[in-house]
Amino acid sequence: MGSITMDSAGNNDTQMVGLEGLFAKEGILFDHDGNRIRLTPELLQQRGAYVAALERQPVKLVRDIVSACRRSGERRAELQRIIADGNEHRQWEDGVKLPAKQLLRDCETRWSSTFMMIGRLLGLYPAVRRLLLEAPENTGLANLTLNTIEQQLLMEIYYILRVAHSCQQVLSTQRTPTLSMALPSYELVMLGWTALKTKYPLLASYIDVGLQRIEKYIALARKSRIYALAMIINPIMKLDWIQEHWKPEDARQARRWIIEVMTAYATQRRHSARERPRVVSQPLPVSVPSSSKNAAFAAAFGEESGMDFLMSVTQEVRGASLLNNHRSTPAPPISTVDTSTSASSAPIEEDIVRAEEDALRADQLCAEHELNKYLDEPPPFYKKEKGPDLVNFWDNAEHRLPLLFKVAMDVLPAQASAVPCELLLGILQVLKFLVKEERLSFTDDLVACEDDYDIDKALTDDAVNELLAAGKYAELEELLKDARRT
Repeated sequence: MGSITMDSAGNNDTQMVGLEGLFAKEGILFDHDGNRIRLTPELLQQRGAYVAALERQPVKLVRDIVSACRRSGERRAELQRIIADGNEHRQWEDGVKLPAKQLLRDCETRWSSTFMMIGRLLGLYPAVRRLLLEAPENTGLANLTLNTIEQQLLMEIYYILRVAHSCQQVLSTQRTPTLSMALPSYELVMLGWTALKTKYPLLASYIDVGLQRIEKYIALARKSRIYALAMIINPIMKLDWIQEHWKPEDARQARRWIIEVMTAYATQRRHSARERPRVVSQPLPVSVPSSSKNAAFAAAFGEESGMDFLMSVTQEVRGASLLNNHRSTPAPPISTVDTSTSASSAPIEEDIVRAEEDALRADQLCAEHELNKYLDEPPPFYKKEKGPDLVNFWDNAEHRLPLLFKVAMDVLPAQASAVPCELLLGILQVLKFLVKEERLSFTDDLVACEDDYDIDKALTDDAVNELLAAGKYAELEELLKDARRT
C-alpha cells in the first residue's frame, strides 16, 4: 500500500485509523501515520499550481522546447550566441557560466535519455528562455517558456529519475560482473525514493507507483538462488547485506542455498577423484592484457561511484548450470560383486548406501567449513579509484576456496540487466568484436549516449538508425543538411 496525502483535519485522523483496521483484516501492512503525508498550508497553496503544471505534461513540454530550439541551424547557432554573450557579460544569475552545449533529445527505447534531456534543458534554461522570448511573435515560441512552478516540478522529476539512473549505471557495465549488485541497488532505489517522497510530497503518489513495481520485483528475486549466490561470492558483501536487509528466514535460506551448491560440487569432486587417477598439476598462468585490466578497473570504479550516489540518497531515511540442476550422483558399480559367493546382495547394497550417506555428510561438512573460512576472511583491499575486481579475486582464490571458486565460475558470467540477444544482433556484435578487438556488449544500443542526441555534432550511426526506424525522415534530412554545412 502506498501513501495517502491529506491535511491535518481531525476527521482525516479518524479515517486513517479506520483504514489501518480494514487493511489489517486483509493482511495488508498499513500504518495510519507512516503511510500518511500531511499537507501544510504552504503545500496546499502549491497544490493547485502543481496540478496546473502537471496538466501541461512537463516532460512533453520539454520535448516540445527541444524540438523548437533545434528546428533549424539558425536557431541552434542563435542559442550558442546567447550562451556565449551571457557568459562574457556575466548576465546569468549569480554570475555562473553556462556550458557551450546544445539541447539533447530523448528516445523512449534508450535508458536514461529522458533524464539526460531534462537535465540539459534545466542547465541551459536561462539561455533557452531568452531564445524563446526573443523569437518573432508569429512563431509562438514564447508560449513554451516555463514558469517557476514548472521549473521546480521538472527539477523534482529530474532528482527522482537520477536515483533510477544511478542504479542503471551500476547494473549496465559490461566489463565487470554486476549481478551481485542487483538487489542491493534496487533496495537502495526504494530507500532513495522513500526519502524523496518526504521531500517532494506532492509527487508522492507518482513515486509510489515505482516503489510498488520495485518491491514486487525484489520479492520475486529473493526467491531465486542466483541473486543470493551472486551476493555471497562478492567478497565485499558476502552475507553481510543479506543478514542486514533481508528477513531472518530469507537470510537462512540464502545460506542453505550456498551450502547446497558447494556440497554438490564437493560430491562431484569426490566421485571424479574416485573414477580417475590422482594427477598433481600446476595451474596454467593466465595472462590478462593490461588494457583489459584497466578496462575492468574502470568499470568496477564506475559501479562503485553509482553505488556511492545511491547510498547518499538514502541518508535521509536511515539516519547457473549446477545451481539449478545438480548432476546426479553415479552409483558405485554393483556388477563387480561376486554374487555366487555371497549369501545375499542386500547387505552389500545397504552398506554402499550407508557409505554414500556418510560421504554426503562429509561433503556438507567440507562445504560448511570452507564457507565459514571465507566468511571469516577480511574483505580484500582495493583502491577507491579502481574498485574491487571480482574476477581477479576468484582467479587467485581457486586453490584456497575450491568449492566457492566453482560457484563463482557459474555465477560471475551472469549479468544483472535483461538484454536482447537476437541472432542478427549477436552476429553484428561478433563482427564488431573481431574488428575492434573489444569485449562483446549487448546493451550499448539500449543505454543512452549523449553523442547520439547532441544536435551540434556529426550524426552517429545509432542516431540515423533510430530516426529511420521511427519514420522521422524530415528530421533526418534536416540533420544531414546541417552536417554537410558543418
